[in-house]
Amino acid sequence: MKLSEVHPKLFAEAVKYEKEHSDGRIYTWTDTESLSDLLKRKDRIIADYEEALKREKKNAPNKPLSEVFGDIMDGEDLTMPCLMCNW
Repeated sequence: MKLSEVHPKLFAEAVKYEKEHSDGRIYTWTDTESLSDLLKRKDRIIADYEEALKREKKNAPNKPLSEVFGDIMDGEDLTMPCLMCNW
């Protein structure tokens, strides 16, 4: 909902776009929620997100750095030279 804070005029245009069509069409952000509805829930959405981040951090295993790098390297093409080593 940063759009409503950073660009309130654009957010108002988006809300207007959802509602004002001469043929009666209505658009919504999701199937069940308009931008206005979403804005009403903004504080709850942010609180839920922050709580999820806390849970994720709490449940994240402490790994040795070598294991973290190993996880990163699993998807790398090991036939190519390391750019740092071959600079």
